[in-house]
Amino acid sequence: MENKIVKYDSVEVSEPLMPATPPRRDRVVVEVPGGSNAGKIQGIIDTMVKRGTARPLIHLSAGTYPIDRTLVVPDGSDLQLCGDGPATILHWTGNEDGNVLRVVQQQRAEL
Repeated sequence: MENKIVKYDSVEVSEPLMPATPPRRDRVVVEVPGGSNAGKIQGIIDTMVKRGTARPLIHLSAGTYPIDRTLVVPDGSDLQLCGDGPATILHWTGNEDGNVLRVVQQQRAEL
């Protein structure tokens, strides 16, 4: 293949086609208030599981959340628990040997 020098005006360039917007998934999104404690977060998890809400998204916005007892995601739930990357901090404030999160025999939950 050889290099070829041409005038700028003779080159036809078009913008690449962008992929289509992904389909909107209608599902429940629960915003956890910033700074909520373990009791509040666990209450939201339990409420979504009891309601049988399909694929609920529980969002922990940027901030620090004091966790003094283990958060438990029950077996059979298909919730998604997400934060804003390293700006969302689950800070353990309970006993020295505690766990922040326990996922019970999950097959569908996402963290």
